[in-house]
Amino acid sequence: MSIFRQEALKRLSSPERLDEALVAAAPRHWIAYGAATAVVAAAVAWGFLGSVPTRISADGILLSHDSEIFSAAAEGNGQLMEFLVRVGSRVEKGQPVALLKQDVSEAQLVRAKDALAHAEGRLEELQRQRNKNIAHNEAFDAKRRKGIAEKLANGKHRADVLQERLVGMRGLLRRGYIEKIRVAEVENELAKVREQMSEFRYAGLDIDVAASRLREDWRKQVVAQQKEVEAARDKVEDLKQLVKLTHTVDAPVTGVVTEVSASLGDVVAAGTPVVRIAQTGSNEDALLFVSPREGKRIDEGYAVHVEPSVVKKEEVGTILATVESVSELPMSSSAIQAMLHNERLVQDFSRDGPPIVVRADLTRDPSTPSGFAWTGGTGPAFEVETGTLVAATITVREEAPVTLILPFLRAMLGGRP
Repeated sequence: MSIFRQEALKRLSSPERLDEALVAAAPRHWIAYGAATAVVAAAVAWGFLGSVPTRISADGILLSHDSEIFSAAAEGNGQLMEFLVRVGSRVEKGQPVALLKQDVSEAQLVRAKDALAHAEGRLEELQRQRNKNIAHNEAFDAKRRKGIAEKLANGKHRADVLQERLVGMRGLLRRGYIEKIRVAEVENELAKVREQMSEFRYAGLDIDVAASRLREDWRKQVVAQQKEVEAARDKVEDLKQLVKLTHTVDAPVTGVVTEVSASLGDVVAAGTPVVRIAQTGSNEDALLFVSPREGKRIDEGYAVHVEPSVVKKEEVGTILATVESVSELPMSSSAIQAMLHNERLVQDFSRDGPPIVVRADLTRDPSTPSGFAWTGGTGPAFEVETGTLVAATITVREEAPVTLILPFLRAMLGGRP
């Protein structure tokens, strides 16, 4: 038998220290044991009474309740020379946001101005020729009218003399002093004079008709040339307007620039979007996009935390919001395009397929600079503009932590499905 075992048996049989009390733990350890017990009790209480949220992540954009995103597009072909705004800039409707250079339009304007000058010169020359021709014709006609007037005056005098003679001769004829043939000769001569006078009068009328026809011919030529001048002038004005429009890209609405869609030096065609602008309005909402599978778990009234891309949630927190509406069916790309007018955003929000659209009502707080309620106090010291991209989390379930370990307790503890 081992010497160590004999020593142990000897010590056990010895009555030494039988009068001492047995110490289960040293007094200095009671504090640690009490603290551990409190932690365990708190953990158990939290497991039954606490709440663990289940959240869905979503991407989206801040929009006014009735607003859309519009594109400031080039009105004509040209090269982008300068941007007058940047992302986040506030713009008014009609405000220039970019400058273009159009060599083609400017060259067309130069040619149009040359054509206008030529047409105006042709009109001036035509009017000068008309005035000269009409003046010359009127002077000539005046002489002709004067000659006709003199002939008419002479004819009238001759007719009066013959008429007086004829009256006397007819008296003599009735008394038998002269022959009838003598009276007939005077009558024939008077008829000839009167016929000549009629011809002179017709000649005067012909002069008037010819003068009127000449003036009308010239009027038609001048009017035609005036129309040509007006057409040339209209073309010049149209090209001036085109150069003006195509020289600048103007904002279609009042709002905030959300995206610059082109680069300096790019040659863009008419209708190409250059800048995206979110229309400014009141009552901003967060328009969020989630997958159909996750969207089915979202209902009106659920809590939302919205993180604008222009802030850091670690510093200012997130905006408090509430689900206002949820689309019943996934929304097509064309429908989202109709709302956002931004193909790139449509692609981003539809990357996992047609999404469910969730509109979240942002909680207002007039005391904060942004006008919204934040989880981190007053939020940033600036306004969060319409068109700002956001990330959001939507709380779809809150349940006691113990139900995560013991699922059968979920119904008993009333966890939100």
